[in-house]
Amino acid sequence: MKRIFTISFALFVSGALLFGQDILDVPPWDDTDPNILPLIDVIAGDTTDQGERNSENRVYRLERDGVYMITSTLFADYSFSIEGADGAGRPPILISSKTAEGAVVLPFFKLLSNDESYGFKDVMFQAVNTDLQQTIWTWAFEFSGNNTHVEFDGCVFNGWTGRSTNFYGGGNSIFFTDCIWRNATHSDHPFVGQQVFFNPLDQDTLVVSNCTQFNANGYWLYHRSAIFDYVVIEHNTFYVTMTTLFAVEHSVNLTFRSNILYGIFAQGDHPISRRDKWYDSYGDPLGNFIMDEMADTVLAAAGLTEADRSVLVTNNAYYTPAPIQAHFDANDTLTGPVWMNARVQAMFDDDVAYPLFEASDNIEADPVFANTDMDTWMTAAAATAAAEFVNAPEGAFWGVTSTILNYDSRTGVAQDLLLVPWPLAEGDLEITGASLLNAGHDGLHIGNLNWDPASRAKYRAPHEWPYGIDGRTLQMGSRLSQNYPNPFNHQTTIGYSLSEGADVTIAVYNILQQKVGTLVKEYRDAGDHTVVWDATDLPAGIYTYRMEADGFVQTRKMMLVK
Repeated sequence: MKRIFTISFALFVSGALLFGQDILDVPPWDDTDPNILPLIDVIAGDTTDQGERNSENRVYRLERDGVYMITSTLFADYSFSIEGADGAGRPPILISSKTAEGAVVLPFFKLLSNDESYGFKDVMFQAVNTDLQQTIWTWAFEFSGNNTHVEFDGCVFNGWTGRSTNFYGGGNSIFFTDCIWRNATHSDHPFVGQQVFFNPLDQDTLVVSNCTQFNANGYWLYHRSAIFDYVVIEHNTFYVTMTTLFAVEHSVNLTFRSNILYGIFAQGDHPISRRDKWYDSYGDPLGNFIMDEMADTVLAAAGLTEADRSVLVTNNAYYTPAPIQAHFDANDTLTGPVWMNARVQAMFDDDVAYPLFEASDNIEADPVFANTDMDTWMTAAAATAAAEFVNAPEGAFWGVTSTILNYDSRTGVAQDLLLVPWPLAEGDLEITGASLLNAGHDGLHIGNLNWDPASRAKYRAPHEWPYGIDGRTLQMGSRLSQNYPNPFNHQTTIGYSLSEGADVTIAVYNILQQKVGTLVKEYRDAGDHTVVWDATDLPAGIYTYRMEADGFVQTRKMMLVK
């Protein structure tokens, strides 16, 4: 069978190793042409006669406007990338077909091994199946390995109702750039539509920038009861979510800034949800941003305490649109979400227990979306669905038939549910609210910058990671490393990396957050650097050191012993 697959490639592949790059062009599947294989068969069969991969760095390039039927799940223990070809049309769309028994093929990919790398660029992953059904609890990816490196760049996840991407292993590094999650809804359950899920295992890196979640029931991001070494979520737009936006209340190192949160918790703070602690583990009032204490055992295993947790929450905008607010006002048992409830705000105010928690310049402001027709329809539909849910008798919530819809269906063209129109019906969610236009942490607009190409071009990512198809080596960008040795006596070395040349400041603070020294305050070229701190004249204790470099900010802790 491997020999047959290899021969079949020769019939339709063009551009392999184009310009020295390892690219394999794959045409859309045509079930009337026996020479054209389904995408999964192409990837699985890309082997030598001895069963080895033809290339360890293969990029499968798909046609713009092409439809690729997923006829079986790909089980892979090797690295690969998929990207859409350049052009102005719709990104290539991957759609689930059905088995001979009539079952929908899910997930698309099961990626099994440790230490692999995957890239997905300019591809649409479609959950609506060929019967024009948006079924419940659908998912596209399962990453089972540890220490995987995954990049999603310019991808669209449409209609997924049960975690579009699942990460079951630990130590992973995940990057989402310019991606869109949309229509993550279902009429029979208020909590489906979960998108990015991590098992409660320690992870390495998560960077999410210039992405949009549009029209969802459930949360967008879930990672609890474990440590993420480095998380940055910035310049994203989260538009109308029926329940909580994310479950990251146990974060140890999180930067969350310059995001728009619009119409989050559209269902409202229901007495039963608070009683049963659906969203807040203490049963406290809802907040757009929620944090909790971390389990002592988890922190201790990493040599940390609550005081070591670093959470920076700045320059975000949140707003409840009028139809959803009217839903809250019409039911005297409901309230809408605040920015932070009193318990969470107290954590940020406690500079002794949480010296590395900072929240500033977060504003309540209407972004004023330019697409007013979309905004009017979507917020009204969300309010109607939320009212149907909260007015149902207790115990009957899960059978409520909601009116919230896949937004593509509003035109009445059924086929749009499957072959998603391009450009997307909701547009790019351009905003016109003056208070948000230069209010980001970097002086740019708050929210996804893709509505303004000039602003997007100025954006400096917290990590610069070249995409593999361009023939460049994957590499991490700016980062502040843990000092060594740690604990230390008198002197310690601090390493840091810059993705580009920048003005760098590295300062040291005592437990009272008083600055005790500035180690670096000058321009440094891109690359790796070190600096030695001599603490001979300072008392033993816990110190923190903070690096700032052209929008990048990271803080770590160290211990001086004598």
